[in-house]
Amino acid sequence: MITECLEDLVYFAAIIKEANFSKAAKSLDVSQLTLRRFIQKLEAQLEHRLIQTGQTNFVLTEYAHNLMSQLAPQLKAMEHEMFNLIQNDLNYHSTIKIALPHFVADMIMPHLLGKFCCEYPHIQLEFAYINLLNYFEPNLLDYDLMFLGCIPNNSQFYITKFGKLRAKLYCSRVYADKYGIPHTLEVLNKEHRSRLVSFMHKAIKITNLNDESDSLFIANTRLNSGTVAAQAYIDTNEFITFSVCHGQLGNAPNVIPLLTDYYVEEFDFCLLKNRNSNLHAVQLVQNILVNLVVKNMRQVTGNLFMDDI
Repeated sequence: MITECLEDLVYFAAIIKEANFSKAAKSLDVSQLTLRRFIQKLEAQLEHRLIQTGQTNFVLTEYAHNLMSQLAPQLKAMEHEMFNLIQNDLNYHSTIKIALPHFVADMIMPHLLGKFCCEYPHIQLEFAYINLLNYFEPNLLDYDLMFLGCIPNNSQFYITKFGKLRAKLYCSRVYADKYGIPHTLEVLNKEHRSRLVSFMHKAIKITNLNDESDSLFIANTRLNSGTVAAQAYIDTNEFITFSVCHGQLGNAPNVIPLLTDYYVEEFDFCLLKNRNSNLHAVQLVQNILVNLVVKNMRQVTGNLFMDDI
């Protein structure tokens, strides 16, 4: 069993290098929830606890301490090998195709191109300009990355299967104040949760999100007069990022039209798996794009997303 878990133990070793879940999540660029679930799964496979509960910082159990000491040479060799593989991938000539709306591209392209010309000359970037206020074009799925985030005024978003990414939905300030509810709600009542899960299952069925490749589509729904916001997920534990549009979408194929009062304040890029691209290079571009967008968007728009919906 330990042999089968060696790669996971390399990742576990990277986690416990940090002092606690918060620092480990930041260092590895994942959520604390993802790390906790990973450790729980690994503990179940090994049938032993690895981290003592009730501690602020990581404190290994006796079993984990002995195991990591025993496997230290193997884990270090594997970590070195994995690092070299990633570096080789990043140094291998790659072309990453990115779909961006104009308002994002104008702000971040000079920074992005400058960084890659200097630090990653073997990675070529190709851009397509898209208008997210219209339906996506058929050739969009030829790209590696697509902008997934908040768009000012008449915001429209996409739903995509994306590993275990969790999407936060927020109630706009206008409706939060009107109904006397918090701007961000973490929990749905049973009725709202039922509606939400029902809609998401319907959306998945319509667009075949449960197939091997990551599908992309536009979909929206009206839940309950703009009073509900949540961190939404389906019982399969495969988080579905989804957002809804402030306005009427119309009757395009595979589109559910509606009026809604939600918006999403987070920015992200959608990783599409429709091309045989260099995955490490794509993920590198994705991480840099997200950081650039968050930095530049918040400087330019300020409270636009909160006040102008």
